[in-house]
Amino acid sequence: GMSLGSVVGGLADGWGRKRMALVYCACYTLSCLAKHFRPFWVLLLGRVLGGIATSLLFSVFDAWLIRAHAIRRIDKSYLSDSFSAANFGSSVVAILAGLVCKSVD
Repeated sequence: GMSLGSVVGGLADGWGRKRMALVYCACYTLSCLAKHFRPFWVLLLGRVLGGIATSLLFSVFDAWLIRAHAIRRIDKSYLSDSFSAANFGSSVVAILAGLVCKSVD
């Protein structure tokens, strides 16, 4: 996973951030599904796909947001607000997911 970060970032520049965000979804889904199989090669493939997905998660979406701001010529001072709102929203969703899981248990 660690070594894939720079490669994945370059692919996102060439293939498009939106497309790579969809690749993230596919890689992460397949990574999770691979954990339900016993053959070692399937588990190993799942780990590799998980590493690729993590690299995409921490590069593509941020780059997409920055590019979207630039295309729309939004003042750079609002970029910080966008990242803050995204981080806050992510935290709220994580807390709510934890509460839902606890109530189901």
